[in-house]
Amino acid sequence: NQTYDGNARNVSVATVPVGLTTEVRYDGSLTPPIAAGTYDVSATVIDPNYMGTSLEVLTVGKADQVIQFGGPGDQVFDAEVTLTATGGAGGEPVVFTVVSGPGEIAGGDLLSFTGIGDVVIAASQTGDENYYAAGSVPRTITVTPATAAVSWSSLSHIYDGTEQAVVAETVPPGIDVEVRYAGSLTPPTDAGTYAVSAAITDPNYMGALAGTLTITKAEQVIAFPNLSLIHISEPTR
Repeated sequence: NQTYDGNARNVSVATVPVGLTTEVRYDGSLTPPIAAGTYDVSATVIDPNYMGTSLEVLTVGKADQVIQFGGPGDQVFDAEVTLTATGGAGGEPVVFTVVSGPGEIAGGDLLSFTGIGDVVIAASQTGDENYYAAGSVPRTITVTPATAAVSWSSLSHIYDGTEQAVVAETVPPGIDVEVRYAGSLTPPTDAGTYAVSAAITDPNYMGALAGTLTITKAEQVIAFPNLSLIHISEPTR
């Protein structure tokens, strides 16, 4: 028995007495096989002074192959990673799959994430006529929250008797944010200055921002109607 290695798989023949010339055929051909498989082998003595034949079966077994896959390492939630691996000698493509966790693969090798936590991906490779399938190689990626930018839309308001809420904007947009006013969730109404803070509450992102909200006093106007002219007559003497 022999193992495929890409080279011709010759068999050796010994004779008694030693040194006799022999002709070896593989399934009837003088050319030794290369591919994995089983072959009928005949060895015939061609020395004019001797005769003899031996029949055997040559088995060329498939070779093992190994995938080299280091994995992309830990990532943040909004990352996209192109997976790469070196396949075994068989030449079949390496296939990537998500074994578990909040990950998905598009286009065969582009890994993205749907949440945070551990994602297990595996690289595998099928076999062919000469190679066994490569053993699956798993890798674990720890996905942590991505950083999002937070900014204030406006921190200057004018008193109007209503609550003066501020809006925190995010990049990327639409991320949930909790805004507090001097530690309270209730926006202030009265004129004054207030410490405000914004903290991202989306589990896939992190980010915070502090600021000062200023509510200025409102202008007021006195309504005072014009006075009509009054004519005072002198008394008649």
